[in-house]
Order: sequence, then C-alpha cells, then structure tokens
Amino acid sequence: MRGGAERAPGEGLPGLADGLDSLDDQIIALLLRRAELARGHRSARRTAGLPASELTWENRVLSRYGARLGRPGTGIGHAVLALTDQDTPTGTPAPH
Repeated sequence: MRGGAERAPGEGLPGLADGLDSLDDQIIALLLRRAELARGHRSARRTAGLPASELTWENRVLSRYGARLGRPGTGIGHAVLALTDQDTPTGTPAPH
C-alpha cells in the first residue's frame, strides 16, 4: 500500500457498511413480521379444522424465491419457511 500503512477492507468507503447494516436490520424485521403473520395464518387454519400448513402454497413460495434469486433462493425460501415453525420469535422487529 502507499505510504506503508495497511487499510482495513472497505476503509475509505464511508456509509456503505452502515447502509448494509441498515438493510440487514430491515430484512430481519421483515422476516420476523412474516413469521408472525405466517404463525397467525397457521393458527387460523387449525381453528378452521384445516391442516396447519399447505404444501402446495409452501412449494409456490420456494419456487418464487428460486425464480427470483436463483439456486440459493430456494435455500433462503426454506429458511424463511422454517422461521414459521418456531413457536416464538427470536426477537422483535426493530422500530422503523
């Protein structure tokens, strides 16, 4: 490096890491909200005497993630659906 000083990766790119952190916080908040809604939907299905989950719908979710995000998207879709299987959320959405 010039001047003999080593720089940390990304140093000199002010705000980019903060922007990524902010996006991650928003994604986490949305995932928690989605899990909350999905648990409510699952509960309503049970109350109505229906199976808690609908495999056809879950497969459409996975297909949508895969179509938009490629092969890794299917794995992300599985992880998103798995969040619904938790009885209680792991955190609360960050305030907007």
